[in-house]
Amino acid sequence: MLNRHSILAKLLYYSIFSSIIIGFLGNSDPAPAGIHFTLQSSLSENNFLLTSQNSRSGSASIAFDLGTYFRIGLTHRQAVNQSRGHFAVSNTDPKVYEYKEEETHVFSNSLDFTIILYYGRLFVPYLQIGAVKKDYQLVTTTENETKYTKASFDPVPNGGIGLGVRLNRNFSLKLSLSLSPGLKQSTPEQEKAEGVWDTYTSVGISYNI
Repeated sequence: MLNRHSILAKLLYYSIFSSIIIGFLGNSDPAPAGIHFTLQSSLSENNFLLTSQNSRSGSASIAFDLGTYFRIGLTHRQAVNQSRGHFAVSNTDPKVYEYKEEETHVFSNSLDFTIILYYGRLFVPYLQIGAVKKDYQLVTTTENETKYTKASFDPVPNGGIGLGVRLNRNFSLKLSLSLSPGLKQSTPEQEKAEGVWDTYTSVGISYNI
């Protein structure tokens, strides 16, 4: 079982320590306080023999400056993962196949606390901690039926790292990696789910007022 909070605790410790150091060293090019709007998205498609998979996701966030090095904000994210094709349902010779489609929707809403590590003229690296609530909806379609499954979980801690690349005074390119606790069963027979880390990597554009 993974210790879900140890990595985030270390991330928080490093964030506070870095912020103190930065406070003493000063700022290369401090940005004025303001409001930040960010849009991010990703898209992928893979094909292998009788099956294909595609994933798409998007997020929108708003953040408010708390002084020079800190921000607080909200993020809404949606992700859709779809697989379809012919899957073997029997190992007999010849094998028996069944056409099936599976579509998983993940909705997440998070409260984010951002710590700016350094305000460079071009690069702005940062750390992020907070809490996220995730809801799931699974749609399974076979040749005979369509099945809907929903699941919702309590908020869990999340964290991540990112890099802003200044394009001009108002726009920045934003690269980010976030992680949060998740649950996984290796086999259908496994009664208790094991702890894993869900990750989300994205690129987007940020507009600063």
